[in-house]
Amino acid sequence: MIAPPGAEQQRRLLAVWPKSALLMIGSVLLLWAAWVFPAAAEAKHVVLLFDERPGLPGMAAVETSFVNTLTSHLSDRLEVYREGMDLSRFGTSAYRTRLRDFLQAKYADKKIDLVVAVMGPALDFLLDNADQIFPGAPIVFCGVDKREIASRSLPPHVSGIFLRRMFKPTLKVALELHPDVRHIVVIAGKSPFDSRVLEAAKKEWSEYEGRFTFRYLIGTPLPELLREVSRLPPRTVVLFTTFFQDATGEPFVPYDVVGRASAAANAPVYGFIDQYLGHGIVGGSLYSIDEQGPAAARLASEILTNANPTRATLLDPDLNQLLFDWRQLQRWNISEKKLPAGSQIRFRPSGVWEQHRTFVIAVSAVLASMTAILGALLLQISRRKKAEVSLRQSEERLKFSAASTNTGLWQLNLRTGEFWATEQCRAMFGLTPKTELKPQTFLRAVHRDDRSIIAAAIRLVRHGASDVKSAEFRILHPDGFTRWILAASRLHLDSEGTPRSVSGVFRDVTARKTAEHEAEQLSERLLAIQDEERQQIAVELHDSTTQHLAAAILNMMSIQGRLSSDPKTRELCNDVERSLEEATKELRAYVYLLNPPQLAKDGLRAALERYVDGFSRRTGIEAKLRVSPAVDGLLPLSAERALLRIVQEGLANVHRHADAAHVSIDIKIVRDQVHLLVVDDGKGMAVVPNGHFCETPRAGVGIPGMKARLRRLGGDLKILSGAGGTKLHGVIPVREKKAIPSAEVTWGDAHAH
Repeated sequence: MIAPPGAEQQRRLLAVWPKSALLMIGSVLLLWAAWVFPAAAEAKHVVLLFDERPGLPGMAAVETSFVNTLTSHLSDRLEVYREGMDLSRFGTSAYRTRLRDFLQAKYADKKIDLVVAVMGPALDFLLDNADQIFPGAPIVFCGVDKREIASRSLPPHVSGIFLRRMFKPTLKVALELHPDVRHIVVIAGKSPFDSRVLEAAKKEWSEYEGRFTFRYLIGTPLPELLREVSRLPPRTVVLFTTFFQDATGEPFVPYDVVGRASAAANAPVYGFIDQYLGHGIVGGSLYSIDEQGPAAARLASEILTNANPTRATLLDPDLNQLLFDWRQLQRWNISEKKLPAGSQIRFRPSGVWEQHRTFVIAVSAVLASMTAILGALLLQISRRKKAEVSLRQSEERLKFSAASTNTGLWQLNLRTGEFWATEQCRAMFGLTPKTELKPQTFLRAVHRDDRSIIAAAIRLVRHGASDVKSAEFRILHPDGFTRWILAASRLHLDSEGTPRSVSGVFRDVTARKTAEHEAEQLSERLLAIQDEERQQIAVELHDSTTQHLAAAILNMMSIQGRLSSDPKTRELCNDVERSLEEATKELRAYVYLLNPPQLAKDGLRAALERYVDGFSRRTGIEAKLRVSPAVDGLLPLSAERALLRIVQEGLANVHRHADAAHVSIDIKIVRDQVHLLVVDDGKGMAVVPNGHFCETPRAGVGIPGMKARLRRLGGDLKILSGAGGTKLHGVIPVREKKAIPSAEVTWGDAHAH
């Protein structure tokens, strides 16, 4: 039984606050979470009925341990209601009647699943009134001694945890610690509960009454009680039971009474409940009220989870412990060696280590952390220095590599607009060291006709292209020369996919472009010379050799007329004549191949038909020609001659290398371009597993010549070959494409959106 706390009780609360506070906070949080986030299942409603106020420390400890334990064992949502009877201050029968009526009205609309009675008076109240207040609800009690209800028969729906109040073991311990004791003083209150506890104690002490002098201070007013215990005779011990009310009816808190009495007494005071420890008693065999909460919660959980309990459960655990206060042992000069085996000593002062353990550990942890941080910083500094040296070396190697390959590096921060470029870039674009580096500075140096290339690259960046393929453009160098630059760039994104920066390289490829241009010019000159030589050879063969053959044929015919009398001679002359005629035909065919006279007269279509027909007859390869009618007259004579030469070279390759049976030649116009396709079904120039055409790098002298002819006209040639045959695809533009209008391009367009 616990009443309101006094000063000593408050000090005890502060001493045990961390544990109790954590338990209370945990309980409140659990209950709050259960209220805010209700489960799908219906909550269990439990009423806790205390004989005193629930806020008293002892009652609060029972409540907290009970609720925490029940919540951990119960899967359903839990709603707990607390009711305090406050019987130490209001204990009349009329008050009990009004309390019954009040609780009956309060819970009339609530379905209560379980009622818990804390301490004996609460159980007595429920046994008398539960049918009217909580009809049908099972009852669980705790903190009740068997002897309190020995005369009552418990209904089958009442279960509980008995409390073993044992008084003899404490008296026995006190007599062992003080063997010269002759007087025993007992302090008890005058309330009905105090009287029941005292009667139980007297029965256990009956065997000692003849050996010692017992004096009972029952309900003595507190001032008088303090005077009495301060002048006790020597060889006396004091036993404190409970004290809720004195003889005048004034209520008290047992903690306050035992603390003040122990402080005033000139003899050691012993008690019987663990909650008195720390309030002045030496100790004893103490029973625990705090342990009643978890035990009752486990029993309540079994009842709530069992839909149809068949019988009541009554448990009688032994929760008594031998507990002693070190301070009181020192006060009364009691040696720890005299304590019974298994005794526990509380409130022992700690040594320097125990007193400052937290501080020492904290300081050690801080020092260790600082040492670790210092070590990490030193290691980081060392690594950083090595990294800086390595970075400088890498930068030097990079600068050397860039300079040796005539390459410049640059980077633009799209967020800040900061532009960085190497000195090689400055030199490449003819910028002085004092020129401010901006994207527009480099863009202004680009040749006006090539700014469309830069615009296309910027559009790719604006649309999120992470890599831009190499692009070539010209720049106007301050020295008056035009230089060619090969550029490539990469877009860098942050973790969210937003463009962060653009970096790239510039490489001066003027020497390569010059060499390529010279090679193209040389190739074109060689082709022109070749065509001129062919025309010259064709003219010489036609105007000279063919005439000589014609004259030889006429002379042979004249000889044949003069030698007509000899048959063998005539036959021989006929063979010579036929050979001369055949040679003349072949020579005229070669003359046609070298310089077809019908190309300028009849057009490309007629010239190709005549040549393809002759090719098919000479080689036995079936050749099909398809020429779009729109081709005639569309191309200049140089382009028609180039197409004819490519067809001649292509068919010659088919005859020599392809081992083909069929070949097709197609010439058509697609999107302002003339397309030439020569496709055969031969063995191909290369074989792949799937039999498809594949581009091959192998080519003889004829293929580079064909490509050179088309490049002269602004076209291109591709060769695809495989196990299924070879495909030659040439393209010539019908007319030059319109130039893209030049415009001033700013890098801001690259990241305007």
